[in-house]
Amino acid sequence: MIPHPKFLRRILTNATLIWAAVRFGAAAVGVRPDADLPSIVAIIALTVLLAVLDVRRRHEFPLLENLGVSRVTVILLATLPPVLAEGRVTAVLGRNGCGKTTLLRIACGLLRPDYGVVIYRNERLLHPRLWQLARLGLFFLPERWLLHRGVSCANHFRALSWHYDEAEAGAAVKMLQLEDLLDRKPGQLSGGERRRMEVGLALARRPRCLLADEPFLGIMPSDGELLQRAFRQLAEAGCAIVVTGHEVRDLLSVADVVLWHTAGATHVLGSPDQAR
Repeated sequence: MIPHPKFLRRILTNATLIWAAVRFGAAAVGVRPDADLPSIVAIIALTVLLAVLDVRRRHEFPLLENLGVSRVTVILLATLPPVLAEGRVTAVLGRNGCGKTTLLRIACGLLRPDYGVVIYRNERLLHPRLWQLARLGLFFLPERWLLHRGVSCANHFRALSWHYDEAEAGAAVKMLQLEDLLDRKPGQLSGGERRRMEVGLALARRPRCLLADEPFLGIMPSDGELLQRAFRQLAEAGCAIVVTGHEVRDLLSVADVVLWHTAGATHVLGSPDQAR
């Protein structure tokens, strides 16, 4: 493992200080520093070794974690393009901690891999940014707190209507039954209501690609049915959708293609009927 450059600078600084101290001490007692050069070199080498071991001990886990992200990312991004397409809902299933959220965060530019690229609309992006992808039609729906806590739900839609069709916002409010929630703030909503509001913003935005991280987590079945209808409507309008989660019934009901991610690899299970 190669230490971070700032730790290499620290090692070099410590070795230089030791060298200066040895030369000063030798001169103070009237001894030529070159007379015991092997001992001086041994001291500096020991200092460098101890510093490297200390860096490995304190920073081994984060570096291994980053390398794991890179390894998972390359495999996932190499597997997704053949099944991710316009007008199709792709469900990514897998156990907790297998990398589903990491995949979406890298794909939307919130997390940078150590190597690998993101391919979006036939363009290879080495270091994508969310704002850059959003201008190209991507919408990222995180697991929680897409909404601003201090802004009413109505103002969320009003802000969106400045740049997009206001009629789309009205249709989204009606489809997801949000009329009675518009005067509230996100902190006053239940989990299902908040998720319906977030998906409503995605509907009003009319993205070309939607990445939804665990959209069915912790919501009532009635809310889940409304979300399924919203996702199907977006897909019918030509949006490419990726959803993750553990709510198998909801995910299989809305998906066209099902993927299973495990042990750093993604397997195409096929249609929901084939996945069952």
